Amino acid sequence: MFKNKNFSILLFGRLITNFGDSIYSIATLTLIYSLTKSTFYSGITLFLISFTAILQIFISPIISKFDVKKFLIISQLIQAIILLVITYLIFINKLHITTLIIFIVCISFINQIVYPIQLALLPKIVRQEDLVKVNSLFSITYQGSDALFNSIGGFIITIFGTIYAFIINSLTFFINSVLFIFLSSDLSKNEKTITTQENYLSKLSNGIKIWNTPLLKPLLIGIIIINFSTSSLLTILPEYSETSYFYGILLSASGLGILIGAFLSNKKILKNIRLGTLYITFAFGIAVSWGLLSILNNNSITNRIINFSLFLFGWILIGILNTYSQTMIQCVISKDKLDVAMSTMIGLSIAFSPLGALMVGILSIKYNTKIIIIITSLLILSIFLFWLFNNNIRKLPSFSNLTEKDNIL
Repeated sequence: MFKNKNFSILLFGRLITNFGDSIYSIATLTLIYSLTKSTFYSGITLFLISFTAILQIFISPIISKFDVKKFLIISQLIQAIILLVITYLIFINKLHITTLIIFIVCISFINQIVYPIQLALLPKIVRQEDLVKVNSLFSITYQGSDALFNSIGGFIITIFGTIYAFIINSLTFFINSVLFIFLSSDLSKNEKTITTQENYLSKLSNGIKIWNTPLLKPLLIGIIIINFSTSSLLTILPEYSETSYFYGILLSASGLGILIGAFLSNKKILKNIRLGTLYITFAFGIAVSWGLLSILNNNSITNRIINFSLFLFGWILIGILNTYSQTMIQCVISKDKLDVAMSTMIGLSIAFSPLGALMVGILSIKYNTKIIIIITSLLILSIFLFWLFNNNIRKLPSFSNLTEKDNIL
């Protein structure tokens, strides 16, 4: 797999990006709070970052028009320059909170375009039978390094300060821009630029219509509600955990669970099980394991271990679902439509995540965390029932039996 030059470049590029993002996310939130001494601006920033994901829906029609190689190189350079500008403004003590938030949103927006492009490139550079493996490697690289890089990022900021953290982060983007120069020139070949509004609107409409098929529509609905539910659960986690220490442990369970799930998704025994069976069973497993979190209080070590295990188990199932959903989409959608489809899917699926956090904020005024956990679990349970009674989801074959003839678009 690593003999494939393009795949290796994308994978190591993702690893470098993850290192930079870990430093960046800690440094920016620390900087925002130090500038304002208020969590309000942190909340506004996180909302705007989430909102940039929605913009993928509208940018997706023109992604297929990009010179992919050139875009990846330039996008990394732009982010590196923005970070150096932030560093300079900090150094001369002229950085305003509004300016910082605008820069942060710009970087987030660029990243929202880069990620679906990388996912869409995978089926073009590897064989279909290797897609599960490469998707799991991408997830393992991302989630597996997350905890390590967060620790390193925190250490760098603590020892050297925010300015050096941004300089190092800028350097990671410069390294990536050089790395992407070595991607094959064949990946640059793409469609001609859109010249009319009608072409853009048609492309946007077609990108959304892809998900209106009998197979993909119920899958997307499930992904949206699961994302909505996980956002809701993560929002109440600080209150539910009762202590900052246990909150950190529970938060690490999400990354660890997705990492384990990505690793397990490459196991032959799972790839031989019908996808429909996995989707339905896993949705039920997530609903039950997270619903059980409402039973025990976090007032003893034993209860905390049990709750951690339940929370982790749900994220393991989500990790497997993530890998398999991406791979199945890459298999059933034609390569020329894949970039648009991936951008639209990510945009639509993440669009409702901020609403999950908002819903919990409203419900928390009247209800305690255990009631909210039950509501969240019931939402996921509704997906189990929805998929259970949907013929197209229920009849999905295993990856071992999924071939080119299953391409639906």
